[in-house]
Amino acid sequence: MKKIVILFLSLFLVVSCNKKTDDSAKNGNEKTTTNKTETKKTENTETKKTETTETKKTETGDSGSDRDKLVKKALEFENNNNADSNDYDKYSSGFVKMLYLENGVDLTKIKLADKKDAEGNWLSNVEVMAKFMEQNGSLYKDRLPKKGDVVFFQNTFDRNKDGEINDPYTTMGIVVEVDKEETVHFLMKMSDKIQMKQMNLKNPDQASVKDKNLTKTINSQLRWISSEEKKAEKTVPQYAGELFLTYGTILDNKTFEQLKPKRDLPQTDREKVVEFALSFEGKELPKSEDYSNTSSGFVKMLFLNFELNVFDVPTDLKKDEEGKWRGGTELAYYFAKEYGKLFESSPKKGDVIFFDNSYDENKDGEVNDKLTGIGFIVEIDKEDTIHYLTKTSKGIEMKQMNLKMKDQASIKDKNLTKTINSQTRWQTAKEKKDGVVVPTLSAQQFNSFGSFFK
Repeated sequence: MKKIVILFLSLFLVVSCNKKTDDSAKNGNEKTTTNKTETKKTENTETKKTETTETKKTETGDSGSDRDKLVKKALEFENNNNADSNDYDKYSSGFVKMLYLENGVDLTKIKLADKKDAEGNWLSNVEVMAKFMEQNGSLYKDRLPKKGDVVFFQNTFDRNKDGEINDPYTTMGIVVEVDKEETVHFLMKMSDKIQMKQMNLKNPDQASVKDKNLTKTINSQLRWISSEEKKAEKTVPQYAGELFLTYGTILDNKTFEQLKPKRDLPQTDREKVVEFALSFEGKELPKSEDYSNTSSGFVKMLFLNFELNVFDVPTDLKKDEEGKWRGGTELAYYFAKEYGKLFESSPKKGDVIFFDNSYDENKDGEVNDKLTGIGFIVEIDKEDTIHYLTKTSKGIEMKQMNLKMKDQASIKDKNLTKTINSQTRWQTAKEKKDGVVVPTLSAQQFNSFGSFFK
């Protein structure tokens, strides 16, 4: 009997231990599962946070901050007028141009040839700015705009005065908001103020909608029917949605920094510009509306080929102290002074030379004419003679200048006579008669060197 009791107790202890072990294992598994679930939740939360951050970053980015900056500036002018400036007109195009200029981008800077239509007529500023956006960004109708984009309208007035509804690109505004009903809110210059207007392309001919006890404008009136049109019973589009032409943007994939015009070239481009310049030696300067057939026109053409406009100086430098427009050589000089470098020694090929008194520009019979010519340096030899290309009456010619021997035209080298200073001006009969001594050699006319490279 005693043995049976001991056996029973032993079995009871084994079963109890196994149960405890099972319970512990079960609890352990539950804890592990819970921990895994919590970890997964944490990971999902972090992933969502990361995704949200990345999405915001993608939506905003540099372009987003540029758009914010643009709209913030635009809103400063609501119910006011444009700031006064000679850089833009006082119309709707002037307002938009001003805002982009504030960020270093001139929406009217397209090739001169592109500023005329097929019939040779000059385009309006609204048309020019639409072309800029098409060339540097996009014109579109198939999606909602973003703030900072531009909205273009047609037929807001009878521009060609033919009594027909056939006038494209007549006015423009800048988008500042798109609300949940897809109503586009935009600022535009109208009459004498910058005004907030609305447009909804879902209901283009509807002026407003009722929202509870409120009447909300969804399409602003941008044109009014004239007495002649009423008399003729003409149907004239009046609301923004009816007058809409297209949206335009340059900020989808680019920043203002990327869109700013070049102000210099990398040093690695020197050889490329020199090689390009040498291809014109002995030839005529190609005709173009983008530059004149002059020495400064030749230099402008060379750098335009590398997308650098060396005449593009600030507006206040485009005129002299007396209010006269500066010539091309002067503009290039001030461009070098403003964005590049002006110096008097140690030039390199690819730099330019500025000359004074290469002719009597002001026709006063005096030797007092500053910045009358320019040349492009292609070589400097062992005697420090600078070989440069310039436009003359014979085409693109190679000339020489040596500042160490500025009054000497040539030197003897064995059996050769080498030009070291080209004659670039001749004394006229009147100057001889009046006893006016004029500088005839290139070094005597030297003003300074200029560089457009970093």
